[in-house]
Amino acid sequence: MEITEKSIIKAAEGIDIEFWIENQQLKNEKGEQLEFINHGFLKEIYNDWNPTQTARKASQIGFSVMMMLKTMWAARYRKWNTIYLLPTFSDVSQLIPSKTNALIGQNGILREWTKDKDTIFQKKVGDSFIYYRGTISKLSEEDKAKAGVGIMFSADLLCADEADRCYEPGIEVLTKNGWKEIKDVKKDDYILTLRPDSHFAVWKKPIEIIKINYKGKIYRFSGKSLNIAVSSNHKMWARINGINEPYKLIEAKNLIDKKFVLTSKMRWNYAGKDKGLVELPYWETMRKKQGSPLLKAREIRFYPKKVDARAWYRFLGWYLTKGNVAKRRTKKGRKMATGGIVISQKDNNNISEIVETIEKLGYSPKIYKNKIGVSSICFSDLRLALYLQSLGLCDEKYLPKRWLWGNPEYLKDFLDAAIKGDGDDRNVITTTSKILADDYQIAALRIGKTAAIYKSKSKVKNEKEKYRVGINEINYRRFNGFKGNNGKATLKTEDYEGELWCLNVPPYHTILVRGKEKKLPIWSGNSDQDILEQYESRLEASTYKGKWYFS
Repeated sequence: MEITEKSIIKAAEGIDIEFWIENQQLKNEKGEQLEFINHGFLKEIYNDWNPTQTARKASQIGFSVMMMLKTMWAARYRKWNTIYLLPTFSDVSQLIPSKTNALIGQNGILREWTKDKDTIFQKKVGDSFIYYRGTISKLSEEDKAKAGVGIMFSADLLCADEADRCYEPGIEVLTKNGWKEIKDVKKDDYILTLRPDSHFAVWKKPIEIIKINYKGKIYRFSGKSLNIAVSSNHKMWARINGINEPYKLIEAKNLIDKKFVLTSKMRWNYAGKDKGLVELPYWETMRKKQGSPLLKAREIRFYPKKVDARAWYRFLGWYLTKGNVAKRRTKKGRKMATGGIVISQKDNNNISEIVETIEKLGYSPKIYKNKIGVSSICFSDLRLALYLQSLGLCDEKYLPKRWLWGNPEYLKDFLDAAIKGDGDDRNVITTTSKILADDYQIAALRIGKTAAIYKSKSKVKNEKEKYRVGINEINYRRFNGFKGNNGKATLKTEDYEGELWCLNVPPYHTILVRGKEKKLPIWSGNSDQDILEQYESRLEASTYKGKWYFS
């Protein structure tokens, strides 16, 4: 074979990508000449062919163009099939025409290479293919078939653009056992997630708890009751502009300078059939007769008992705010419930309601009034007193999960009584129990409202810490100048270096989160690394098995 200058140049182009770019005088998607005088920092990356690569890039530096050129060059000269991943298929539909196709259009060599097969989702370069896919799919089955989604093609290189989506430390997520910091979540925890099509809340287990070390910009959503920061490509469940616009997952960076809304709104699909009754649980205790020290303690059992559901939830609201269990001290110094139950109340308007509630449960309460005008509504039942005693004292009180996750209709009665007990005219409930404050918030979410929790500053030395739970009908927050009395929240960027955390909760990839100090819940997205793992499995037949992840 005759060796000519042309053949030497062609051979050199197949060995050195930098030489290929300069010799072909390649341009970017805007028609600007590619050069390394002002972009010398890209030279090393252009020539890096290690199979495992990760990079965190700044915007507008030519990184995406570089990756597109590298994958095309590798398809032509190294015969590699590549899967090029973007966050969603919508991103594929937008980026490939505006960036990749524009890049091809500006360069004759690329037009020649892709002339046999050039679609949004697939490009043929020589005998190899580049498949463009999204990690979250909203395509119809028909569109998936047209795009070739689901075809088990093999590949040599997986190139993932915008591969990380995470939260700053301290962010909490709602589980069946209450609020947990993301770093404390286990794979057997049930996480509350949202079905985007129906807005129903669904419990799902995470398949991955993700921790990354991050240096770069984070996006902080902040307002009176909200403080949450995420990485730039993290998706938020948001609605932009008009009231008729749908909520959807939108990257944080695409919300900058936009007027948008975040929400905690959801629907609950309660399948229970309680017929207006709830069952008080089985209870047992060891007791001996008073005044008979020689007698042995005997076991007393209380079997399940059904009571009026609305009366029970309303009673719990009153008990957890204004109630206590009467006790006596034993000879050994232990406090033991006597069976007496007391609800204290100063507001005469509430006394009749409390009495009526207790009567609906099957008891006959008596009212005693002291010298300063506080009434004690009293009745006795050892079984009920023992159960109520298990709900904690003062700063340890809580609402058991069996009632919290029960019929949401009854939680309206619970909150109504709690607001009358320890609330004010703005529907703000005050408690010294952190757990109970969380329970109030969850109860509000379950009845279609929302609630913000914040600590109350005490002016009294050594006074117990108080939590104030503001329950609100408006279950959304407006950002960046949206009109309305809750429109002062903002989204801003800031520099950050440290850990970021996230969960992978398929199939909906939405989770309910709240900030570490300002505790207002909102729906947000999560990482979807399981999709990456599915695509990684398509590298098994390759000797290269390349994984290039960047964001």
